[in-house]
Amino acid sequence: MSRRIDDRLGKELGLTGRHADVPAFQIVNDAHDRFLSLTSRLISLEYGPYGDAFKSHPSWPAIDIETSGLAGRLSALGSDAVRAAALSEEIRRLDETVDGLVIAVNPEGLPG
Repeated sequence: MSRRIDDRLGKELGLTGRHADVPAFQIVNDAHDRFLSLTSRLISLEYGPYGDAFKSHPSWPAIDIETSGLAGRLSALGSDAVRAAALSEEIRRLDETVDGLVIAVNPEGLPG
């Protein structure tokens, strides 16, 4: 039994905006890529030179919990492009939260 790659466009699935003209399989792949990028960034922050400051910041536990929740939902995603688009937005918002954390820990600028 062979599985067909879902190449329908996002607009065919009811998606609008940035996902409207993107094939469903790409929307799913992009959600996974965005999450991997976020987790890579978090690992770099946690084990980098300011790791203790990040881990002791009050927002770190919430970021960690949210990341774990996203990981579970992403692993159960399958090929559902509509859910992947929603997860991508949640991942983007969490990444913006991490931006705020980086500024809070080192307001003069820290790669992260």
